[in-house]
Amino acid sequence: MPGNLFNRLRYLLERFFTRGPHYQLLLMVAFIGLISATGGLLLRVFDAEQTLLDSIWWAFLRLTDPGYLGDDEGFGPRVISTFLTVSGYVLFMGSLIAIMTQWLFSQMRLLERGLTPVSLKHHIVILGWTNRTQTIARELWLAEGRVKRLLRRLGAREQLNLVILAEELDSTHHELLRTDTGLRQHRRHTILRSGSALNHDHLHRAACLDAAAVIVPGHSFSQTNHVSSDIETIKTLLSLDAEAKRLGKRHPFVVAELQEPQHVAIAQRAYQGPVEVVPGDAFISRLMVQTLRHPGLSGVYAELLSHDIGQSFYIFRDVAFDGMTAEQLRAELQEGIFCGVVRGRGNDPQAILNPEPGFRMENDDALVMLAASYDQAAQRSPTGKPAAPTAPGRRISPGASQHKRLLVLGWSRKIPTLLAELSTYAVDRYEVTVVSTRSIAERVQYLEDSSCSWPGVTCEHLQADVTNAHQLEQIDLAPFDSIMLMSSERLGSGEEADARSMVAYLLLEQRLRNDPAQKQLLIELSDPNNERLMGQRLGEVIIGPLLLSHILAQVALRRELRPVVDELFTAGGPELTYRRLDEYGLSPGTFNFEQLQLAAAACGETALGILAQEKTHLNPARATRLTLSETDAIISIVTLNE
Repeated sequence: MPGNLFNRLRYLLERFFTRGPHYQLLLMVAFIGLISATGGLLLRVFDAEQTLLDSIWWAFLRLTDPGYLGDDEGFGPRVISTFLTVSGYVLFMGSLIAIMTQWLFSQMRLLERGLTPVSLKHHIVILGWTNRTQTIARELWLAEGRVKRLLRRLGAREQLNLVILAEELDSTHHELLRTDTGLRQHRRHTILRSGSALNHDHLHRAACLDAAAVIVPGHSFSQTNHVSSDIETIKTLLSLDAEAKRLGKRHPFVVAELQEPQHVAIAQRAYQGPVEVVPGDAFISRLMVQTLRHPGLSGVYAELLSHDIGQSFYIFRDVAFDGMTAEQLRAELQEGIFCGVVRGRGNDPQAILNPEPGFRMENDDALVMLAASYDQAAQRSPTGKPAAPTAPGRRISPGASQHKRLLVLGWSRKIPTLLAELSTYAVDRYEVTVVSTRSIAERVQYLEDSSCSWPGVTCEHLQADVTNAHQLEQIDLAPFDSIMLMSSERLGSGEEADARSMVAYLLLEQRLRNDPAQKQLLIELSDPNNERLMGQRLGEVIIGPLLLSHILAQVALRRELRPVVDELFTAGGPELTYRRLDEYGLSPGTFNFEQLQLAAAACGETALGILAQEKTHLNPARATRLTLSETDAIISIVTLNE
């Protein structure tokens, strides 16, 4: 029975303590009062002259202040005083300090977790911490001019505040911001909140409905078989749409990344506000195919899509250019390169790149310029140089059909979109061989279940481990024109996927160096930090998350960039290519870039730069003399009519 009573009291004490620091403090106050009253009653046994209140006050003073210990006389009062002083050490210096420390620590942890809703407007929100988030944040801070122009259009002060909603926020995320050289100086205006983008209540912590733009990046890893990145993104769009309607607020502009192309229409139906959906797998597959067709273009893409490397696309509107022809615009804008226009506004703008001779600007057309800065893009030529020819002298033939064989090492979710992109080039015929440890039956079933089709492209499967030297040696590389190393999403992280890719690459490198045919090698990496591992080795590198991060950030700041990217990096119509000098009717020699532009315009194409001695130079200064050989090339936008 006493044991049961003790357990009952202990249980009640535990329940009381778990209610929080306020109840814990209340219990300590009760103990202090009880001990003070007990000490006062015991004192009256030895000193009956004192009143009860005086005795209790005497006990309370000794309980709270050990300095009274030597003031008492008599054996009894001294024993009681010693007991009270020791009890005071336990209650005041032990329990109370422990409770206060624990409460303070929990409050600091609560604040560190970022559960308090932000009070901001016209900020930018990134929903989710993925392998894209840091690059997106860095790109936003680098694009300072575009940020100011965006905020100016919204009527806000020209200071960006960036809010990142991370599902499991901890000190690691704060440390990443502190150590990242591109983000460290902007930590004061980079706010981390804890929460899930799938929970509409958590969206309020980032003040999404008051944001200038909301970016929803995808993720390649850490997804289950049942909840993919696309499903999470679509659920997030539904939550944002429902909250905006429930509260009667405007729908913020959203830029979302999806992996499967067939999910784009679903995402657009899920969100009734302004939204741009970037199909990541199709976009990266397109860049890979163009790099296979034109080796060396990966460096051009990296420069065009990144704000901190060389030249970028800029879009601006100026009524002074209304009614001008493409030739007049090229002559008027000499610091940047006129690439085309964005026509129409709202939800369906159209990009017209490499416009036909005689093309005229219409009202509300926005110019698309390639330049090092916005000011350079808008700078007009003071020389008044004559316009280029109004009609091309000739068109360059697309060339004869080619039969190419591609070896793909590793399995990726992007294989169906890669095959589909290859099939869009009807003049060429591709034979693809895929090597992976994944069973052939699984791969065939995955391809059959995909929504993509690839007429004219044949796909063969081999089962082998590309990181096993013996198994890789059994693969005959001779029949293949190009080799592609794919990053697998089946592993736990980008670091693990890249580790396999790098091992396979090192096994291939020696064989390729001894190959007189010099096969083209393209490597896909998933972790941006691993790019430096390649150094000056063979092959080209495409880092999908890095390029997608650039696109998401740029489109969030300037929505009209989306149709430009779609037009330039999707099948059919304008695309980037290399042109030999003789294709423009030129012989090796010394030129300035203006001469090369006129030669390209005479063939109905737009010259963007040169590839000289295996180095890319976009939009070089017009007066600079360029000595080009037969092996050098001109980088141009051409319009395909295949």
